[in-house]
Amino acid sequence: MTQPHKHAILHLASIALLSILPPLLATPAHAFRPFEGTDAQVAPPRALETELQPVGYLRLGSERFLVTPELVLNYGAGSGTEFVLEGKRLVLMNPEGGEPTPLIEDLGLSVKRVLRKGILQHAKGPSIATEGGFLLPTTEERAGGFNAALIATQEWQAFTLHLNGAVADTRAHNFGRFASLIAEFAPAGWTVHPIAELAIEREGKLPISRSALGGIVWETRPGLTIDAAVRISQSDDHEIELRSGLTWKKHVPNGPKL
Repeated sequence: MTQPHKHAILHLASIALLSILPPLLATPAHAFRPFEGTDAQVAPPRALETELQPVGYLRLGSERFLVTPELVLNYGAGSGTEFVLEGKRLVLMNPEGGEPTPLIEDLGLSVKRVLRKGILQHAKGPSIATEGGFLLPTTEERAGGFNAALIATQEWQAFTLHLNGAVADTRAHNFGRFASLIAEFAPAGWTVHPIAELAIEREGKLPISRSALGGIVWETRPGLTIDAAVRISQSDDHEIELRSGLTWKKHVPNGPKL
């Protein structure tokens, strides 16, 4: 197959992905801060990328929670592959009697792999990756599940878009659907970048959840970024979340490599 034909097929695949994601798209691909979705990049070989939110705030209906902490560990295994372990701890701020009971939520273990090297891998055209893994049991959901996602990233000078589509067998054994579109605005010379995300998800026959996120990412120095964002979601209940955290990378000289 000639190179132009390969590019044409990949272009058509990207268009098809946009067209087949249904409007009732519930489990996202494992996120990169502070988004629900992710990008089509993996950590460099033998590098550990840590995403940490020391404290966040979540209001769901009449309930208020502290998110303390939220942690995502990404390890680059080489050959365009990354392993991801994540989870977060919620503390109810207004319990009805007694001490608040911490909840462990969103535990997951997954593998991300680059399918097509593109703009994020210093090549031409869109970067395309897939991610799949296990949804591990949590405090309130004792069963497990699994999910699979397809991610595409394209960049135009100072503007970058990340498209996510995912399906899942949730911990409640319902069919979950998720989609998001992330936008990053990063002109040359700017260290603080405006960001935004629109997402839609559904689990089984539960009401559709639509959310919007806006915030900033600050590249303080190579390998270290700080983020802050507000996320608003609407389904049965109105949800407001304040997110802030940091991401840093560390080389692991003796780490395993594929």
